Amino acid sequence: MTKLAASEAGEHPPSYIIFLVVFLFFLTGLLGFLICHLLKKKGYHCRTGDLEDEKEKLGEDGKWRRQMKESVFNFVVQSKT
Repeated sequence: MTKLAASEAGEHPPSYIIFLVVFLFFLTGLLGFLICHLLKKKGYHCRTGDLEDEKEKLGEDGKWRRQMKESVFNFVVQSKT
């Protein structure tokens, strides 16, 4: 029986594929962690989301950005109607 005929017969793919996919995700996460660690040594800051402390540091500039985002959002919403 050929591979094509076997796949059409309803056989499941090999179970080791799931281990390969999990291993690749693990390697991707590890690589991201190592890159972040190297960047921290050089003085950069890695973060995964907005932090409240960062928003407080922005001050007036942060307020201006927020107002600009709100005005663009309102413009887009109004232009669609």
